[in-house]
Amino acid sequence: MPARPSSITGPPDDPEQGRGLGKSKFVDLIATDLYGGSIDVQAASDIETVKTRLFSPAATSRRIARLDNIKTHKFSWADLEGLLTAAEISGKRL
Repeated sequence: MPARPSSITGPPDDPEQGRGLGKSKFVDLIATDLYGGSIDVQAASDIETVKTRLFSPAATSRRIARLDNIKTHKFSWADLEGLLTAAEISGKRL
């Protein structure tokens, strides 16, 4: 079985390097049609801000967090990684 990609990308020989292919739109459509929408997460946000947004009334029915426009091939955010793999997120509903 071939390995699944961990990100949505364009073809390797794309002169626009993936810009304008509809990657974000594709995720938005899947998130809306199947999971009630998505919550945008910014790489510059602190994890407490992300948690506040996840516990907001608007996020109650949404099951996808979209981290878009990463400009590096090596991205690491230990707090977000812990949040994504946690069985339970501690916090307070707004």
